[in-house]
Amino acid sequence: MAGSPTDLVHEVLEGTCGGGLISRYVSDPDVSTASGLTAGTTYYVRVFSNSSDTGATSTFNVCVGVPPVGSVCGNPIVVTSLPYTTTDNTNLYGDDYDFPNGGDSGCSGTSNYYLNGDDVVYAYTPTVNTSINIRIPGAPSYTGMLVYTNCSDIGTAAIACASGSGSGNREINQLAVSAGTTYYIVLSSWPSPQSFAYTLNITENTCAIPTVTFTRTSNCDVSPGFFVNANITSLGTATSLTVTDNQSSPAQQVTATGMVQFGPYPNNTSVVLTVANNQDGNCVVTSSAQNQTACPPVNDDCANAVLLTPGTSATCSSPVSGTTVGATQSLAGCVGTADDDVWYKFVAAETAHSIIITNGTGSGTSDIVTEVFDSCGGASIVCQDTPDSPVNLTGLTVGNTYFFRIYSYSSTLRTTFTVCVGIPPAPPVNDDCTGAIALTPTSAFGNVTDGTNIAATASSTETAPTICGGYSGGDIWYSVVVPASGNITVETGNSSTGATGFDSVITVYSGVCGSLVQVGCDDDGADTGSYSKIVLTGQTPGATLYIRVYEFGNNAIGTFGISAYDASLGTTSFNDFNFRTYPNPVTDVLNLSYTQEISNVSVFNLLGQQVLTKPIGATDASVDMSSLAGGTYLVKVAVGDQVKTIKVIKK
Repeated sequence: MAGSPTDLVHEVLEGTCGGGLISRYVSDPDVSTASGLTAGTTYYVRVFSNSSDTGATSTFNVCVGVPPVGSVCGNPIVVTSLPYTTTDNTNLYGDDYDFPNGGDSGCSGTSNYYLNGDDVVYAYTPTVNTSINIRIPGAPSYTGMLVYTNCSDIGTAAIACASGSGSGNREINQLAVSAGTTYYIVLSSWPSPQSFAYTLNITENTCAIPTVTFTRTSNCDVSPGFFVNANITSLGTATSLTVTDNQSSPAQQVTATGMVQFGPYPNNTSVVLTVANNQDGNCVVTSSAQNQTACPPVNDDCANAVLLTPGTSATCSSPVSGTTVGATQSLAGCVGTADDDVWYKFVAAETAHSIIITNGTGSGTSDIVTEVFDSCGGASIVCQDTPDSPVNLTGLTVGNTYFFRIYSYSSTLRTTFTVCVGIPPAPPVNDDCTGAIALTPTSAFGNVTDGTNIAATASSTETAPTICGGYSGGDIWYSVVVPASGNITVETGNSSTGATGFDSVITVYSGVCGSLVQVGCDDDGADTGSYSKIVLTGQTPGATLYIRVYEFGNNAIGTFGISAYDASLGTTSFNDFNFRTYPNPVTDVLNLSYTQEISNVSVFNLLGQQVLTKPIGATDASVDMSSLAGGTYLVKVAVGDQVKTIKVIKK
């Protein structure tokens, strides 16, 4: 092959030229095997470059021959006796078992795609029931082998496999085989490398290994430590076994099935048990390292769940400390790996409660999971990947006891935390379209209106958004009047207090609440983070547009800022020198004055909820804040197309 490009593709077709050809298969690798052909039928081979380059200068040779033995399962290399050893290279046998979407070997784990390089097939038929070992010593990266009992199973039903992304030995040991059954051994690759050199060893075992399950039992009721158990359900071909550990404990002799226990060991001791056939040293079973780093918490299982008394607010007034360190798995995780779950319970005092998890420390603080059940051993009703805390629960039955567990998402992580149960906050005032907060458009992004999706619900009276996707409820609403230009931009960003918000989606509507018409949407169009930005043109001046904001997937909460703007609204700015506000802190009445007419004053809490609004229409204003609780508020003063936001402390 010479010239350019050198990446050529060939296709095998049958039929007649001039529109009657049917493709049998297409191959990018330069060598392929055409199987299932009909003798006497004419087949056509089409060669083309795998490139859009119109200036190709490729030259090549092409030939058609008979595939070597081992290329396909129908003509395998037959292994007649054991032990068997051969050294070869898969590039001699072609690529015959490619599958769509990366392929599927039919074997679980990392072997799912090891049938896309060149393949070679071996076949072995034992004459007696026995077990064999199949090994490729020193195999290169991204190579593997798979075993099938039928050619038609290749790619769908492997009975054993060994593969790896790193170099090293590929081993299938103690594979039980039956007399008269043919076993097909396929060697292939990721697909990169396309081929590899190998040595294949197949040996017959002189014995059958024992069947053993290893477990760990806590001794924490007595002292901080644990036992390691070997549950022997079959001696294999042995009449007696010797069981030992790596901690110099006395060996134990076994002549019948049953449980063997070693220990107790101090916490954080790595223990390995070995079960050996006394009659044949080739049959040995070794456990993985068994360890208990710490004693399990008292609430390690559902039956010992810690009782939490619900509070009367949305905050933790009396949080309970907890940890997953030393915890063990109770049941499979709803997401992630629940190998360190701990349990809590509460009696519902309301139909809605919040589970609040805070102050996490340790390796798993950034990704913990909370799962809630309607009883101990009952149905799972909520699974939330925290720290998207709080976990808001609705539709509860007053008086029923609910159970929940907390665990680290990853099997390598552990965490400590505080937890409590409270009452969810009320939904934001703009939870529905009818409560939409009016945005005052300015000339550029800025003077944001703060908002939050904490406790926001789905808008049942409005149609779910289309196009942008990710809608699962939890939306909040705003409105804006289109300026004279007919153009308006709506953008989300950080709040005025610096809160970084969430992965927002904006959907904009015309019409009236209850019969809105979607005019546009945006997911991640803003310049920063996962914020949204939608630019609308050609709108009707003076018309009111409604803006729906929600978090993509509704699986995170937070506070954000939103702004509506258009360059036609000018570039004038607030003259801070001429603006006065006093007193601050304020006890009752906040006074405001400016050289231009103040059109409106609105007061928001730090959750972005509007708690007070007052039209002014004068250069001086007095706002009565006596009814508000003590704390920090954001006061927005509107003058023309400008909005001035000030932070006010209410005593």
